[in-house]
This record gives sequence, C-alpha cells and structure tokens, in this order.
Amino acid sequence: MEFRILGTVGVLDDGVEIAPGGALGRAFLAMLLLRANEPVPLDTLADALWPGHPVDRAEQRLQVHASRLRTLMGDATRLVFDQSGYRLRVEPGELDSDRFEGLAAEAENALATDPSRCAALAREGLDLWRGAAYAGLDVPPLRADSQRLTGLQESLTELLYDARLTTDRPAGLVSELSDLVRRHPVRERFTAQLMTALYLSGRQAEALEAYRSTRTHLIDELGVEPGPELRDLEATILAGESMTGPATSSAPVPRMLPFRPSRLVGRDEEFARLDELFDGDAQSSLVVLTGTAGVGKTATALHWAHSAADDYPDGQLYVDLRGYGPDEPVDPGDALSGFLAALEPSSGLPADGRGARFRSLVADRRMLVILDNAHSSDQVRPLLPGNPDCAVLVTSRDSLPGLGAREGAVRIDLGVLSSDDAVGLLADMLGPRSQPDVESLRTLANQCARLPLGLRVAAELGRARPLASVADLVEELADEGDRLDVLDLPDDRTSALRPVFGASYQHLGAGAATLFRRTGLHPGHDADVFALAALCGESVRTTRRHLDELLRANLIEEREARRYRSHDLLRAYARELAESIDETATREAAQHRLLDHYLAAAKAAVDVWAPYDRDRRPDVTVDESIDLPGLESEATALGWLDREYPNLLAAAQVADRIDHYDYLRKLPVLLWRYVASTGRSAQAPRLYDAALAAARRHHDRKAEGDALRLLALALFSLGEMDECRRHYELALTIHEERGEHVAVSTVHNGLAGVHFVEFRPGEATRELELSLAASKRAGHENSLESVHVNLGLVQHQLGRLDQAEEHATRSLELAEASGDRPVIAEALVLLAALLRDKGDPVGSLAALERAQVFVRDSGVRAKEADILCEMARAHRELGALEKSRRCDEEALEAATRVTDHELMARARNGLVLVQRQLGNPLDAVRHHRAALGMAREHSMLFEEAQSLTFLGDALSDAGRVEDGNEAWRAADDLYRKVDVEIPEAERVRSRLEQGVPPLPGATQG
Repeated sequence: MEFRILGTVGVLDDGVEIAPGGALGRAFLAMLLLRANEPVPLDTLADALWPGHPVDRAEQRLQVHASRLRTLMGDATRLVFDQSGYRLRVEPGELDSDRFEGLAAEAENALATDPSRCAALAREGLDLWRGAAYAGLDVPPLRADSQRLTGLQESLTELLYDARLTTDRPAGLVSELSDLVRRHPVRERFTAQLMTALYLSGRQAEALEAYRSTRTHLIDELGVEPGPELRDLEATILAGESMTGPATSSAPVPRMLPFRPSRLVGRDEEFARLDELFDGDAQSSLVVLTGTAGVGKTATALHWAHSAADDYPDGQLYVDLRGYGPDEPVDPGDALSGFLAALEPSSGLPADGRGARFRSLVADRRMLVILDNAHSSDQVRPLLPGNPDCAVLVTSRDSLPGLGAREGAVRIDLGVLSSDDAVGLLADMLGPRSQPDVESLRTLANQCARLPLGLRVAAELGRARPLASVADLVEELADEGDRLDVLDLPDDRTSALRPVFGASYQHLGAGAATLFRRTGLHPGHDADVFALAALCGESVRTTRRHLDELLRANLIEEREARRYRSHDLLRAYARELAESIDETATREAAQHRLLDHYLAAAKAAVDVWAPYDRDRRPDVTVDESIDLPGLESEATALGWLDREYPNLLAAAQVADRIDHYDYLRKLPVLLWRYVASTGRSAQAPRLYDAALAAARRHHDRKAEGDALRLLALALFSLGEMDECRRHYELALTIHEERGEHVAVSTVHNGLAGVHFVEFRPGEATRELELSLAASKRAGHENSLESVHVNLGLVQHQLGRLDQAEEHATRSLELAEASGDRPVIAEALVLLAALLRDKGDPVGSLAALERAQVFVRDSGVRAKEADILCEMARAHRELGALEKSRRCDEEALEAATRVTDHELMARARNGLVLVQRQLGNPLDAVRHHRAALGMAREHSMLFEEAQSLTFLGDALSDAGRVEDGNEAWRAADDLYRKVDVEIPEAERVRSRLEQGVPPLPGATQG
C-alpha cells in the first residue's frame, strides 16, 4: 500500500487509486498521515476539517470518515481508535514524503564523492512529486508541512543541478536553469547555477546579465542586495577566471551540515556572540562552545551554522568527533580523510600528509568548519585550517583550555535555559493543553533542571500520553530518585539521559570520578571545597585538583566564587552512581565526615560572630584531618553562616537517616542565636523537629528540653502563639525537673513574649519576674539584659515611660558589657521609641539612625523592620509623611523577608495612618484590613486592637460613621480583656463618646 501527499492526497493499493473522494475525506486522511503512527485527537481533527466552525456531532461525523477509510483500505487494523484519538498505521516506505526525504538525504551525502549517483537519487526523489504537497487542501497544519516539504523540494533541485554541473555538459542545462530562475526569481542558488552554466558554455555576457536581472529583482521586490555567493561569482566572471564546476572556483563546495534543529529557544545571546566573534574583522577564527551534557551544544552550533552558511561561500565542513559516546572517538586522521574526500572527491587520498593537504586546499577559501563533540585539544588541532578566513566552531563537554592557551580559542559557556525559555519550550512542544497551567510548566521545567535534552524528553513523554495533564507529569517526576527512570528513552540511547551523562563520567580520572559520586551524597544545592573535601576524605588541595577536572568536563559548575553545584539531573545521576558503585559503609562514612565538618565549622563561625555566650554552647571535637575555612573576622563568619545555613538544615535529614546524633543534638544549640538574630526562623522548625525526635529516641531529656525551647522560639517568630506556648510549657517541665535554672529563666522570658503579643501585660510581667528569679538562682547575671529589655517593652505598652526607660537603660548597660548585640539593638530601639513618646521625635530619629548603623554592622537583621517602623512613626510626628510612608513600606518588605507577622501588621498600620493624614481614607481601610487579618490569624491581640482602632478612624474619615463605631467597639471589647489598664483603651472610649477620631499624632500608632 502506498500513501501519497506529494500532490493530491491519495492511497494506492497495488497501483489502484483507492483514496476517499471529497475534500473532507482527503483532509481527514491527510491529518492522519501528517502524524502517521501517532494518535491524532478528535479536537485536532475537528479543527482541521471544520476550522473556526464548530459542528454538531463532530465525533459521529469523524466516525463516518474513519469507517469509509477503513472500508477503502480493506484492513480495519490500519486505522484504530482509543481515548487519545485516531491512529493510522503506516509501514516504512509506504509514505511518499518519507521516501522523498530519505532520497534527499542520500543525495546530499553522495554529492561530494559520487555526483552521478547524487543526480540519480535527486531525480528519483523529485519524480515522486505530482503537484503541490496536500494539493487542494487549505488546512493550517497541512499548510505548514507543505511549505516545509516545498523548501526541501527546492533544495533537492539545487542539489541535482550542482551534481549535473559536474557530470553533464553545461550548455545542455541552460534552458532548464533559465526556467527555474523564472519560476524562483529570489532563490539565488538557481541564479548562481545558471550563471555557472552560461559561463562554462562561453556565454560570459549572458551570465552577467543573469546576475544583473536577479539583482534588480531582489532590490525592487525585497530591498536587498544579492548574497556573497552571487557577488563573488560575478567577480570571478568579470575577472575571466577559470571555472570547472558549479561553484565560484574549480573545486566542489562541500555542504556537510546536518539537519537544522528546530524549536531552539533561549540562545539569542550566544548567537549574537558567535556573529560578533566571526564577523568580517575576524575577531577570532576559533571558538569553543562548551557546556554540560544535554545542554544543546550541537543544536546551538548547527542552528547558528545554517544561519551563517551564506557568509562562507566556499562551503561548510562538519564532523562528529564522537568524543563522548559509546563508540571510540574519531581519529583526527580519519576526520581529515572525510574532509579531503569532500574537498577533492576525484583525487585519491594521500597516505600521509593529510593535514598539510587539507590546509593547502582551504588556504584561499572562506569556509566554516564545525568540529562537533570533541574530546580533547589534541583531537582538534590537526583539523584546524591555517587560513584565518576559515571559521572553526568546536563543541565539547570539556572546556578544552589547551586550545585557549595555545591557539587563542575563545570559549562560550552554554548554560541551562532561563526559567521563561524553558517554560516556553515545554509549552511549544506540549501544545494547547499546557497553556492554562503555567505554574505546573515551571515546576516541570525545574524538575528537568531546565536542561534542553531533559525538557525535550519530558515533552515527548507528555506527547505520548495525550490524556495526561502537565500536573500529572509533574507528579510523576516528583521523586528525584525515580526521575532518570521516568525520563529514560529505551528506543533512543543517544537521547536518553543516563548514556549521555555516562559518556562524560567514563572519561574522568579515578579521583574526579569519586568526587563526582560524592556530590550526589551532598544534601544541599551547592557546596564549598571544604565540604567536598570532607566528603572525599581528602585535603582541600587535592579536592581542588579534582574539581578542576569536573569543571573542564562540565559535570559541575562554579556558581559564585568557590561554590560548586551540578544541576538536579546530574546530581540524581551522581547519587545513582554512588549507590551502585560505593558500598553502604563507604557512603555513610563520607556523610559522617561531612556532618562532622559542618558541625565544627558552624561552631567556629558562631564563636567568632557571637562570642558573648560562647560558654553556653556545646563543645565540638574537631578531627585534625578536617580542613576548616578561615573564619577570622565577624564578617567572614557571618558570611559563612549565611551561605551554609540551607546546607546545615538539609544535612539534618542526612543526620537523622544515618543517626549522627551529635549533629542533631548540638547544631540547634549552636545556631539558635544566628537564626533568631538574622530572621531565619521560617525553615528552622525542620531542624528543631529532627532534633526533638532524635532526643526522644535516645531518651536524652536535656536535649529534648533544648529542642522544645528552641522550637518554641522559632514558632514565636513565625506568629504561631498557641503552638509556641505549648512547646515552652513542655520545655519548662523538663528544665525544672532537671534543675536547669538558666534554661528555666529563658523559658519564662519567652512566655512573657507570648503574653505581650497576646495583650496580657500583667501576665507578661509575672513571667519576667519568674525569669529574673531563676536567673539569679543560677548565678547567671549576664542573662538579665534580655529580661530587662522585655520589662521595658511591657512598661512601654502600659504607658509607664519612666519605668520603661529605667529597664531599657539597665538592659543596654548589661548587654554592652556582655556584647549581646541583639539585646543592644532591642534596647536602642526601645529608648528611641521612648524619646518619641516623650515629645522628642528628632532625638528619636537620631537614636534610631545609630541603631540602624549598629544593626547593619552587626548582622542583627531581625531588627531592621522594627527600626524602620519606629522611624516611620517619628517622621509622622514631624509631619514628614512621604518619608514616613517610605519607611513603613521598607519595614513591610524587611518584615516579610524575615517572616515577622507582628512587624508586618505594625508596618501596615503605619501605612494606614499616613494615608489618613494624606486624605486617602479608602487606601487606609485597605491596609488596615490586611493588618487586622494578619493580627487575628496569629493571635496578636495588641496589634488586632490597634488595627481595629485605626480601622475605625479610617472608616469614620470615609464617612462610614456606624462602621467606624463598630470597629471601635470591637477594639474596646479587646481592651477590656486586658489584665491591666492601658492608655489605648481610654483613647478608644473617648472616640466612641465623641464620634470623631483625631488625626494620628504623638499618642497614636
């Protein structure tokens, strides 16, 4: 059976036409042939047959067409239907367009070595055409394929005449080529062939007239000059130079570039860089395009090479050097033999001196040479022309530094796609079903590491399952351990990820291979050389040498100075190799060394950054074989903690799995000060939960109490007051049972904070008194600074400014003596707030600016939002409303960064007060409602009462008096629950009595 689309769509059975009649029947068959052996969804078929005109019972009508086609073919198994659509089975060689494309490829390969065979193959392919592809069918998907096939038909026609100009008498081709030029006046290659035929026939004037005619047409119709091939050919003819073939010189013009890849996205910057490097000024004649396996080096090189081919009129050479793959790399001598066969097919290949012969042949030519998939600099060097007019583009997974050092090669590093480009590629390949679910597409792109090969494999997986949504694919790829299995392509080992990655791995030395496997055991997204050295049990110096090898092979990348990572798919492959090659004991020993390293480095960093309570931290035994980073200054120590904090948390999961109890027991106690001071509490509960579970497994009551206390502190920062209180109370029971007075004092201090936020200043005061007593019992006077600053905050809430100032001043004295920077910052902010409330907003701002400098210098980032909120209030007092608004907006951003819900609510309330004074009551209401919702969600009763008070003010400003009264009454209800009398309650009751809110001043906000 023969299926035909190169002309009127039809089917032949033993030479008898059996195709369906009517345009709809032919369109139905054509759509099935367009995606032969693939399911075609019903919606796709309906859109093609009735575009833009939905019809009733489309499914039943399609069934009629399917039934007719089955009857005509006499074989019901040819056309099957399932939930994914109709699938037409077409055997190899049955579709005329497949045969045509196969013949075209064979002809192209034969041109350089056997022009007669090339011509015969080209004629055979062109003879398959009986008219325009899909003739008579105006269907968008068919139209696009018709244009593609027509382009191939014209290219094959050019190839035919290239061959015939070599084998036939040129004069006999003039008439045929003249007709082709008339029918394709802008296809410059036909004009070049006609000019060549005329010139070789002794008709120089007519050859030049053909050039002028085409040039005039191009200028008139397109506004462009002819390309370099025609211009160079005109110059050759004008000069009367000899010509014996179809090109502008006596030698063949090799065109060895493989098929141009489609759907290439995200490489515009690299294309522009290649254009710049290979421009007419010859900035460079040798460029190495390097990148990790699957990143699209070959596709990028070929896409650019096709677009730049016209700039190299003497031809394009290409060879796959097979540097990474299952086969042996190509010997440079064999590659040279291939080039020589393309450059002078009629000559025998010299047994030796092939390099010299190659350089001689290209010495006066402008050619493009693509050396794909190179393994080493030594493999590339013999293939380099001596002529700087020839451009050489090398692709390799290795960075080939030797070519840069000796030959001056310029390197372009090809990275994974940007998130938007990766999403765009997936959306393009998956089609309309992907459009509504952009977030799932983004997740899918990240699961594939935004690696082009991984993205294409995932898209093919989706296309093979037309009923699966993008979210279904995301779920299937959710498990990192199974991801390489899901993305496997058993029928195409060149595109499957494991063989592609394995080809790079197998070229590594033993030390670098071990390091690569160890990267799969690292729990974080990046690591420094010290952590990697610990994993390998080697010195940093040795590890750096192995890292250099991995960097050259693009199996790891340096994301920032001295930090290394692989993309997720490579990490999964490294982990898989480690599990299959290394014994369990070997892997766990490596992870134990890593955890020991992190524990020792964390202790060193915290001791340098916060030396004031070093005596309360657990001891860590440092193995002399472990190299630690230099952490001599507070800045370097804080920088190390900032960079490694995600890794320290991730490593806790490893510690839990291999039962490294020291890590889980000690790290939380080492890190709590850093976590609380820098606003990193959002992720901390994961570490504290793991520590709590481990302590209970080991029946370690001290560690259990520590974990409960630290977990409560993190929950407080996150606004989870009920859970915070519960954990503090559990911790208190353990600490009291064990007589741990310092810990008992800390818990009472923490519970005071809960009462403060929940608007119970009396209870907060009692807890702080209990904290003071416990601290004195412990003889631990240097822990009193925190209690005093909290007493100051409570007295401030109660409006007792003098008592608040006494506690704040005492706290500051104690904290400066001990060096407790978080408490220093807290006390400075409180003292500034008291200055404002005492009528000195200018002095308050000056104090806040000093506090701001201190906080930035010391890294106590958790206080940044608090300072900004207070600055906003001082600016409001001074009438600087625009400065106040900016400070509140910055405070909201800073509070959001550290997930401090109380300060988020305060900042929003501040923005409301500014909007009121600016006369924007509706904006004020919007901000207040957001603050109110946040305060209620996190049981922050003081902020809730404040929000209700200010909301009532804003509603009253907007003329909604009754709504305003309702908000004030709700605030009054909260104030009446307070265990002591506070000034805010009286102000609300005054509002309710007067019915008119005062504009915010010194007593508000």
